[in-house]
Amino acid sequence: MRSFFRWATWKIWLQNLRMVRSRQRIGEFMSSFQGRNPYLKVFSAHLHMDEATPHLHVDFIPFTTGSKRGLDTRVSLNQALANQGFTGGTRGDTEWNQWVNQRKCSFRR
Repeated sequence: MRSFFRWATWKIWLQNLRMVRSRQRIGEFMSSFQGRNPYLKVFSAHLHMDEATPHLHVDFIPFTTGSKRGLDTRVSLNQALANQGFTGGTRGDTEWNQWVNQRKCSFRR
């Protein structure tokens, strides 16, 4: 029984260490999110540490400026991502898919 207790304690310690490291990585990712995405205005971000995989929910409003017709500033995901250098291609290679894939790659590093 004593060795089980030690193993359980060690296992809990490792889980806590992983959670702390995950929180640090996610925090770093979020702190630089607005700088990397100037056309996505973040209005809410929630870190979930109570589930099996720590993760972040980010709520943002995509916008673009310099519109030639109507209002100067408009809400537009495609144009916001295009302003960041993402151009749509095929049906599966949209601006959104390109942006998501780049964010996943940058987070893995």
